[in-house]
Amino acid sequence: MPLINELKELWKGYHFSPTSTGPSGCFILVSILTAIADVVAMRKLTGFISHSGNHFCNFCTIHKAQIEEIGPQFHYTCSYQNHKSTIAKWLPETPQQRQAILSEYGV
Repeated sequence: MPLINELKELWKGYHFSPTSTGPSGCFILVSILTAIADVVAMRKLTGFISHSGNHFCNFCTIHKAQIEEIGPQFHYTCSYQNHKSTIAKWLPETPQQRQAILSEYGV
């Protein structure tokens, strides 16, 4: 149970050493959560647009206009980095620009 033991330690908290970008280091707490919800609630919980958005899948980037397209060349898997970079684009924008980003990326 090495993973469980590591998670128990991280639950207590962990302090990362100081770096040039974080002179005082960084303290984190780690937990694993489970959630039981319908599709609408789960999409909201995980940062995706509702079922009425242009991207109907949480796991790939296919647009609803491409629903008839089949094959792996049309389905690009979402990644944590893509999700994070889209959020970084969204955060500093005005409400109108945020809506445009939300419509384009579904996040």
